[in-house]
Amino acid sequence: MKSIPLSEVPERLDSLVDQSALEPIFLESKSECVAVLISHDRYEVLMDALETLEDIAYLEEFLGNELESEVVKQEGPLIDLNDPANAELLAEVRKDLGLD
Repeated sequence: MKSIPLSEVPERLDSLVDQSALEPIFLESKSECVAVLISHDRYEVLMDALETLEDIAYLEEFLGNELESEVVKQEGPLIDLNDPANAELLAEVRKDLGLD
């Protein structure tokens, strides 16, 4: 995670854009983060993930959680987030979403 003062952005913009392909760049003003510079690819991944989560939330609300409840009753939870066996999968998802 990299943070830089907002005042340094104009003279470093080209290099910051390049660096944002590797990691988010946090822009600070008065020691407070006011913006984040991310690559276009990362932005697209985040927007796709957000859209998927919004769709899931809508379906859960629309169906009153009936679908999820039925799947859990029939097959058990889709994934147990606390199960150490799922740690690798969760780490991969976090990496794909840029959370690590």
